[in-house]
Amino acid sequence: MHVTGTELRDAIHRRELRLDANLQEYADSLYKYDNEDKPSPLSVFEKIDAEELAIAQLQTVQTRFNLSVTVEVGGKRISLCEAVKSVGGAGRNEKRWRAVITKDSQRNAFTDRNTRDPNMQFAKKQVTPEDALRLADYHAQRASTLRNVIALGNAQKIDLDFDANLLK
Repeated sequence: MHVTGTELRDAIHRRELRLDANLQEYADSLYKYDNEDKPSPLSVFEKIDAEELAIAQLQTVQTRFNLSVTVEVGGKRISLCEAVKSVGGAGRNEKRWRAVITKDSQRNAFTDRNTRDPNMQFAKKQVTPEDALRLADYHAQRASTLRNVIALGNAQKIDLDFDANLLK
C-alpha cells in the first residue's frame, strides 16, 4: 500500500486518542450502581488491547517508513529515522548554549558589586557570550533544517506492506 509518513503519524495520533477515550471508559466501568447501564471492564479492556496492538503495529510501519526514506542534511544523505532521532539533540544543544549566555549574567550574583576584595577569586569564562550565541544559532539552524527535511521526508509516498485497516 502507498502511504506517507504524515498519514502514518496521523493514524497513530487518532489511535492514541481512541486509546485515551477507552482508558477513561475503562476507569469509569470499574464501579457501577445497580441501576446503571455500563459496559463491563472486560469488554472495554478488549478495545484497549486492540488499540495498543494497532499503535504498536503502526509504529513498526512508521519505523520501516523512516528507515526507507532518505533526506539530505548538509550535503549528506541520511535516513528519515536518523533525522527524527537527531532533531531533539540539536534543539537541546541550542538550549545548552543559550543557557551559557543567561547563566553568565547570574554568575557571582551573590557578591556585593559595591565592594572590592582583592582576596576574592573568580573563575574566568572559557566561552565568550558571542561564541555561545554563535553556537546556539548554529544548533538552532540545524534543528530547523532537520525539521524541514523531516516534513519533506514525511510527505513522500512509498509502498509498504501492511494492513490498511490500521489507518482507520
